[in-house]
Amino acid sequence: MAAVAAATIAVALLLTLPTSAAASPTAVFKFAPPYAGATPYDQSHHTRSGCGGTFVLGTPPAFNLTKGLAQWSMGTSVSACSNGTAGTAKEFVRSGLTDLNFTAATTGVYNVTAHWVTNGTFFYSLPPTGYSASYHLQPVLCLIDWAAATSHCGMAPANKLTVTSGNGTVTITYSVVQLLRNSAVTAGTVYGIEAYLYAFVTVSSSNGVISGIGYGSLNMAGSSGGYLTHVKVFP
Repeated sequence: MAAVAAATIAVALLLTLPTSAAASPTAVFKFAPPYAGATPYDQSHHTRSGCGGTFVLGTPPAFNLTKGLAQWSMGTSVSACSNGTAGTAKEFVRSGLTDLNFTAATTGVYNVTAHWVTNGTFFYSLPPTGYSASYHLQPVLCLIDWAAATSHCGMAPANKLTVTSGNGTVTITYSVVQLLRNSAVTAGTVYGIEAYLYAFVTVSSSNGVISGIGYGSLNMAGSSGGYLTHVKVFP
């Protein structure tokens, strides 16, 4: 095994409207913790191809509406097959909120922003060759028209990393203001906002590998996690 590696990944992304001489529009709705009336949106599942894949969901995804905090921990591993068949295992989570509702006062085109700040760790342990482990962490934001049963959704750029050998722990700090542009609304209609973190861990072995175990895990539990600081709706 390679020597233990430690690293920190810090990403700050700001997605904004184009600058202009006019003042920034004032939010017609602003939501912040506690997110009264909303519903936690938490899901998990896993997939596997080839052979040798196992999964661990140490802390199931759980969004705390009072604190605005998404938390989970998950891991996956792949053991090489005796016949050298490739294998891949993925563990997925979603954690955030839905049913954050408002009634549009005027007809027009609205924009929505959501600000996420995340803190967590990614741990991996891999043989020298033939394996890879990765994580993917991405905010999703939707504006839902309940009456029409339609939604306008978008994803912010993902924070992600892939490694191919050795042992290590990566500290993840990630801040993004996500902008969902040009959502048409109608006066008197009730709309809902859905904002969540979509994440997965993947571990793979290649064809021909006949020994070894690869492991990866993403920990957003404890005092860490994904903090949804606020959501705004503006024209």
